[in-house]
Amino acid sequence: MTQKRNLSTEKIIEAAKEIINKERAEKLNFSKVAGVLGVHSQAMYPYFADKEELKIVVINDFLDSLAEQIKEELQGISGKEALRIYGRKLHELLLIQP
Repeated sequence: MTQKRNLSTEKIIEAAKEIINKERAEKLNFSKVAGVLGVHSQAMYPYFADKEELKIVVINDFLDSLAEQIKEELQGISGKEALRIYGRKLHELLLIQP
């Protein structure tokens, strides 16, 4: 069992992503995240007020990741070519998400 002192925002987010990837966002709750982490669900309240806040953070993390990957792909490219690459990469990244 993970000790409460070893718990972190990042670990909670990663566990939430794991659940979302396996079961969809609708199934996400503190009990399931706690089960993945081996802690009591109450241990997560210092990090997130509720599951909706956790979902928002996971979505923001996902969007930041998308933006970073697209930014890397567009390094040094501009104009219409950049727009084509942007659209292709965004489409590709969204399709691989469960």
